[in-house]
Amino acid sequence: MPLSVEIITPEGKLLEVDDATHVLLPGSNGQIGILPGHSPLASSLDVGLIDIDRQAEESELLSTSGGFVEVHSDHVMVLAETAERADEIDVERAERALERAKEQLHRVEETERAELESAIARANTRLRAARSK
Repeated sequence: MPLSVEIITPEGKLLEVDDATHVLLPGSNGQIGILPGHSPLASSLDVGLIDIDRQAEESELLSTSGGFVEVHSDHVMVLAETAERADEIDVERAERALERAKEQLHRVEETERAELESAIARANTRLRAARSK
């Protein structure tokens, strides 16, 4: 039996598939792999890639900035802070955002450093997703 997967952001439902064979998520404590028949699970997510292998179609790759995942009864629900499909990422815009954040990193106080490092991680993740397609 395949997995059904929903990716939901504050803007609404981004993706819904019902033929997933495997889902890989960026858990806060490491990668989380979900196969059909997985035990119930609730976990926080970190910045990273969501990779959904599908039976009938190409796999889905998304970039996320974090959120939560809940797994039960072969259903995976991701509540993401942000998520973007790899093929919809504007690479030039992501590269500019990465460069801006790197430049600012050298000029900020320690209190602002974590926010910029997070922006760098998000931009790098978006670029990894976009370049893998």
